[in-house]
Amino acid sequence: GDGVDVIERSVERLLKDRPLAASIKRTQLQTSKNMPQDLINAVLASLQAEGRVESSAHGRLLFRSRLKPLDPAAQELVDGLTQACREAAFRPLTESQLAESAGVSGSRFQSLLARAVDTSLVEHVGEHVYSAETVRKSLVAIYHNCMRNDEELVIPELRDELGTSRKFLIPLLEYVDSLGLTRL
Repeated sequence: GDGVDVIERSVERLLKDRPLAASIKRTQLQTSKNMPQDLINAVLASLQAEGRVESSAHGRLLFRSRLKPLDPAAQELVDGLTQACREAAFRPLTESQLAESAGVSGSRFQSLLARAVDTSLVEHVGEHVYSAETVRKSLVAIYHNCMRNDEELVIPELRDELGTSRKFLIPLLEYVDSLGLTRL
């Protein structure tokens, strides 16, 4: 009904520079003038019940209707971004390095990157972008490191095992911790 339209228009407006993106922070909707907060919450709850909206990590809302298939050129760029992150592995790229490697920039790059994040291909970790596959590998490595070391994480050992440096590893550990997955 009307509430849904208001929310969808609001999302449209918030993402107008990133047309390929499908998620916003939940808090971004709370600033809407046209709708009281409890109505926003009620509409979101019904959209979630219908499977049209998903809560994703870090307080984001994913609007499934926005995940239409990409045109081949955009798909190729998203695949390229993902591949670059995968290859960088535990020596991750910053957004600007990633944009450069993919040969895209500005809002076009932000839109493609947002799509890669929203479809769980890559993840922002601090200032860097990791492939989801690399984050998964880090989880497995953290788990085994803890198991070997009486449930204590031995950071130098993990750092060497992943072939990374402390500079990258600490934000990665904080990120993994924020997902609530390290309470093994």
